[in-house]
Amino acid sequence: MNITAYSVATAWIWTSLLIVIMCTIQQNRKTLHYFGVRNLLILYGFCILRTIVPIELPITRVIPVKGVYNIVTRFCVKPLIGAWIPAGYVLLVIWGSVTAVKLCILVKDYWISNHMFCYFPIQYDESGQQVLEKLQREHGDHRKITVYRTSLTVPMETGIWHSRILLPDQRYTQQQLYYIIRHEYFHILHHDTATKLIINLWMCIFWWNPVTYVLSRNMENTLELNCDLTVVNSLDHVKRAEYLSTILYVMKNRKKPLDNKCLPKSMNALYKLHNDAELVKRFRMISECVNMTETAQKRHKLQLRILSAVYMIAFFLSYCFVIQSKFEVPAGDMTKEVDDYYIEPEKIYLRQNGNVYEVVTENGEVIIIDEETAMSMKELGLERK
Repeated sequence: MNITAYSVATAWIWTSLLIVIMCTIQQNRKTLHYFGVRNLLILYGFCILRTIVPIELPITRVIPVKGVYNIVTRFCVKPLIGAWIPAGYVLLVIWGSVTAVKLCILVKDYWISNHMFCYFPIQYDESGQQVLEKLQREHGDHRKITVYRTSLTVPMETGIWHSRILLPDQRYTQQQLYYIIRHEYFHILHHDTATKLIINLWMCIFWWNPVTYVLSRNMENTLELNCDLTVVNSLDHVKRAEYLSTILYVMKNRKKPLDNKCLPKSMNALYKLHNDAELVKRFRMISECVNMTETAQKRHKLQLRILSAVYMIAFFLSYCFVIQSKFEVPAGDMTKEVDDYYIEPEKIYLRQNGNVYEVVTENGEVIIIDEETAMSMKELGLERK
């Protein structure tokens, strides 16, 4: 079991193909309805895991290829600095340096998300806290979660160990407050903040691959959609319309434009600007979502278990091969040092000359062999003189 440059490349080939397929599914509402949001989340999880564990197992078989693989391999072994440091080592140093910088930025970002008190004026929201506690009692949740009013322009939740729900300082009806708290509370129940932190950590390590940014954006949209569908699962069409109206109300009444870049990446906001297409898709998915009966929910859970087993099998099958470069040996470099030929046992004998073992043929030709080979030949019954 080992990790090579080829096993890392193979992992990324698998992941890239899977992400392209999932992006195709996610672009169309019908295919997304049929395939299911949770199935996408499971597959995204397998993509991340596959790239984090790019190992070669004893059962792994090599598939030799030429073309681009050979070009990249020649470049990586080509000396760059001082005519003795390979380009591959230089790329590793660059990879590690940028990763270290991005990890520092991520740690700072997470620290900011957990110390919002230092950056924004906030105050305890008693009415929002009452709504939250009611939801917690319904789900048997005894964790300490606090609701605050802030100067931020969008509702959001933050924190992994001590979760907080942050609300913009606006006027809300009791119904609007319920839907906002319900949405953010389901983010907490789904551990979406921890999930986003893992994604951001993954992006810090594999920043050089464009696929990571595609997966991050799509998975973030999928987390929001999964939360929406969970919120409206037991609601009728009237209440769904109220939920959508609440989102529109918050967007319309924000006090100043929201800059997504100023928000910590690990925070889950109710909506994001500059992403109108995804917002329209969310609204349509919520409107078209069909409430599942208890029997349908059991059937859905069974389907998820079966598909998860299929994904797990496919995940392990992806380790059955690794793609490596194939180079043809130049004809001029091919030499034949020893001719292979058959010698009849009765026409040769084994001879020891000091510490040297020799095989002597009937025509007097002497072949020097090592001690291990001599012992093996002796065990096979070769005559010794």
